[in-house]
Amino acid sequence: MRTDWRRKLRRLEPAGRWLVFSLGLVLIACGLELFLTPNRIVPVGVKGISVILAHVTEMQMGFFLLLINVPFVVLFKRDGDKRRLLLALVGLTAVAGLTIVLHPYPPLLEHPLAAAVIGGLTLGSGLGLAIRTGGYADGISEAAVRLKKKLPLSVSELIMIVNLLLLSAAGFVFGWQQALYSIIAYFAAYQALRVSLSGYRRYWMVWIQCRDAGSVRKGIVSAYGDRVTFVSSGNMDDGELMAVVESRHRRPIRELAERIDDTAAVRMAPIDAQDEAYYWS
Repeated sequence: MRTDWRRKLRRLEPAGRWLVFSLGLVLIACGLELFLTPNRIVPVGVKGISVILAHVTEMQMGFFLLLINVPFVVLFKRDGDKRRLLLALVGLTAVAGLTIVLHPYPPLLEHPLAAAVIGGLTLGSGLGLAIRTGGYADGISEAAVRLKKKLPLSVSELIMIVNLLLLSAAGFVFGWQQALYSIIAYFAAYQALRVSLSGYRRYWMVWIQCRDAGSVRKGIVSAYGDRVTFVSSGNMDDGELMAVVESRHRRPIRELAERIDDTAAVRMAPIDAQDEAYYWS
């Protein structure tokens, strides 16, 4: 009976993840179009660049959100992760479309300080919900990860430099008072993101002890490919496997290992502390 309930809950999990993912996208769009953009408050990352370009060109912000992020989304094809690519495309298209739909509506708050705080909290919460369900973060984040290998700077430092330049540009375009409100919105969004990502870890170490380690490894590689990185210290001769996996793959890999080898014992642990700076850029 207990096993049946667990199976039913597992069947509902995909629908639940899509519901949370959709809620996150709605919050992102509302934070941008109903609070920040109408009050000329610039968020950071591609979203901030899109706000400035929309103001200068008098075009829709959603158009620039999609246009600037698409080159970074294409890079997901090289990772071979079709699900992640699908989520990225769906998420970006949905947010861009929602901002266009919401654009004709008046802002919910016209006081810039209140709009900065509430809009930042809404945007950060939505981003956290989307990321927890495997969504796409931001093109600036992806660029920082790739540039890290070529520059003597960390991902957080690269993102900070870009954001400082963006906030400076916001000061020249909208005025320095608006740039101050943008900093307040950034702080509110960052804190909301930290809360929404509390307890979340992107990567986990998985230890598998089983009788037929070779078959288990072959099954995992066949199902997940390069989305799972096996650690060389794992000794298959002793029936032990060690691998680094993304958080969303932990439970499916456990179930797959137990299905292939009924003697499999699986332990998991987060690898490191979460760096929210990667996600909020």
